[in-house]
Amino acid sequence: MEPRVSPVCTPPPELSHSRGEEISGPERLRGYQTQSPDISTLERALYETRPAFEEAMDDDFNTARALSAVFELIRLVNSLTQSSEFVLTSRAREVLTQARELIMELGGVLGLRFEEGRAVDQSRLFALVDLLLEIREEARSRRDWQMADRIRYGLSRQGIMVEDRPDGPIWKIKSDADTAL
Repeated sequence: MEPRVSPVCTPPPELSHSRGEEISGPERLRGYQTQSPDISTLERALYETRPAFEEAMDDDFNTARALSAVFELIRLVNSLTQSSEFVLTSRAREVLTQARELIMELGGVLGLRFEEGRAVDQSRLFALVDLLLEIREEARSRRDWQMADRIRYGLSRQGIMVEDRPDGPIWKIKSDADTAL
């Protein structure tokens, strides 16, 4: 069966063993365990998860292997978002949304039900933080350092780190490793 190409992202370069044999099924996804997580790694995993899932289901409804493909994608998302280098850009937000949709879809095929409430709260959090940072940037442009520092300190108390860069501020949620420093 020819795997369907998901419209989520463009095909990655072929993965192969050193002997030139193609890697198939969930084995394609296991290679991500040793790579440092970045958004392009997640995009490639999005492209490969559906074919791995379908291959497993075509193999006499091998639900264990199909579930493995879904959970490998979940593991990669968690690894990426918990990395100290992770920055939530608009591209990252889009790819993470696509990953969530694929996980929900494939998990639904297996009868898994996921709680929707947290994702809604998370998108609201992102919107509020972005709004606060816009207000902070306006305060900085007016040289209202007291207000800018107050917003930064308030976000920090809520576990949100802000880093000012020449092209604008970025933010991330503090991890346990960040608070240990």
